[in-house]
Amino acid sequence: MAAADVLAKFLPSGVMAWDQMKSEIEPWGEIRKYHIGDTSSCRDMFSAILHVKPGWEVHPPHRHVEEEFLVIMGGTGIWYYEDKEIPAKFGDVLFTEPWALHGIKNTGKEPLIFFVSKWIGRETPLIAKSEVV
Repeated sequence: MAAADVLAKFLPSGVMAWDQMKSEIEPWGEIRKYHIGDTSSCRDMFSAILHVKPGWEVHPPHRHVEEEFLVIMGGTGIWYYEDKEIPAKFGDVLFTEPWALHGIKNTGKEPLIFFVSKWIGRETPLIAKSEVV
């Protein structure tokens, strides 16, 4: 199989513009999803930008098998990480390993805007929740 055929199965490189992405409106705010699918080194890649209304959270603190980055782009809130509550502000970055309890809530007066990306490494064995929690 040619290299081009192999790469064709994966997400292509490129810029995805904000105004070209579909806006999904939820009770808590807005999400625009960007890269979803497999890459040459990751399975189940997901990235999005979220605008969370004041006083809201996308969902309560949670756990999942994917590794994840969240980057605060605007607004303020509270990070929930394991048993800690940490103030969240512009420029903060959260990295979470598989099954770590995490979340974020908008505690400010303006929208909380953040970028999220999560994935599972293509060669990474899945870690069962029972192994770590």
